[in-house]
Amino acid sequence: MLLENLLLPGNNAVDAETVRSLLKEFAAAPVYRSAAVEELILEDDYFRRPLRPEDLEFIDFSTPLDRSLASSLSALATHRMLLCIHDAQSIRLPRDGQKWSAFLDFYSDRNRILGEIVRPFLEHHAFDRLEQTTVPTAIDFDAAAARIMETRAQRLETEARMGGLASSPPNAKEKRRMQLVQFFGLADERRRALEAIAGGWLSEVSGAAAAARALLDSVPAADETRVADEIGCPIHSHACWQFYLPGSLAMANLLHYLASRGRNALRSLGALMFAVVAADAFLRQNAQSFIDGSAPALTPDKLRALFRDLVAPIAERWGESVWSEVSAGFQLCAAAQAIADEDLTRQLSWISGIERYKKLAQTIQAKIDNERIAIDRETFEEPREMCSTTHVHDDQRLVVIESGEMVFWGAPGMRVHLAPGEMILVPRQRLHGSSVMSDICVYHQPIIPEEWIGALVGSAATQS
Repeated sequence: MLLENLLLPGNNAVDAETVRSLLKEFAAAPVYRSAAVEELILEDDYFRRPLRPEDLEFIDFSTPLDRSLASSLSALATHRMLLCIHDAQSIRLPRDGQKWSAFLDFYSDRNRILGEIVRPFLEHHAFDRLEQTTVPTAIDFDAAAARIMETRAQRLETEARMGGLASSPPNAKEKRRMQLVQFFGLADERRRALEAIAGGWLSEVSGAAAAARALLDSVPAADETRVADEIGCPIHSHACWQFYLPGSLAMANLLHYLASRGRNALRSLGALMFAVVAADAFLRQNAQSFIDGSAPALTPDKLRALFRDLVAPIAERWGESVWSEVSAGFQLCAAAQAIADEDLTRQLSWISGIERYKKLAQTIQAKIDNERIAIDRETFEEPREMCSTTHVHDDQRLVVIESGEMVFWGAPGMRVHLAPGEMILVPRQRLHGSSVMSDICVYHQPIIPEEWIGALVGSAATQS
């Protein structure tokens, strides 16, 4: 009965501690241990996935994620584990013999069995609330196509805005890396899920599989070597695993979720449509120099025709309600992408304002000292090269150095050095990590009340 309850996450009888125990057992594999300082970028080590398993001791997985929790520590841990589970379903050989033991560990029966046991629970935790916000409504081809065209225009505008934010000073190089890693680092993941959608049951419907293939082939190919050379950072094989944001991971995992569930068969076609629209918009607006300029544009007329070719044969066989389900899948992915956009925007804005957040930390610390406020805090004493795998906090925190030195990062290549007496504010749900640069570093993390932040951030913005 316990296993049955676990596999049916909607059942209220699920034993949360049993689930936590299984998640901890899954994350205990050697390839999932927390990162060492030299593992910030994992070049040519596809099987090494720092999961920060120690966080599983206290993360609350009992409540499905909503928009306010989409960038939380629970979301980050959930989507990192799901990505590992999905990757274990596709065999990838090691580049050299030294990685063979990691290969065997990653693809072990232990990992596969534990992963498939916890996968339904993690997917329920990740996507239940999101799915509840997307209710199919009666719709025909013309209305569904109009939604796609409207979304296409919105994606082009959003990607142009995001590109402007990523390319603007300060810290433009780090922001640009962060933006491109979210897209290119997870491109193989998304493509594999879309190949599963395009190559599955559609072959039984005359013309539909060909239209799905034409959709996939309409996305311009990018020269990823040129991308890596320009930004000075590898983007292949999860080299920047630690810098994937929860929202970006969620988009890849959502595509796998829709591709692998029979009940989502029609919605997966909407996911295919959205993923093609989103990829085309990103590449056209943010990676034009990396794609073949002679590639034919995915025009509205072409997109509309491919949409009809994909779904019309299915609607002819199973009825006009098919358009509603396909459209619901499209809208579901659009909603998830909006959350990912917000996550990336907030991360890029924080990276832009690092110096301001250092000043803001001083303002907050002065308030604590001058008013003698008793504030909750954690204190750490760590040795040289002690490394913190990238993570987020679900509260607002300062990092205050008492003695020693630390280097702090929130994007590939980003280095913020903190010496004794220096400090920084780490906003809630912003991805970051650090490493100790001295023999010993003693530092404090005061937990700042949420009600302080709005007024203080506004004041600092006015003064800056």
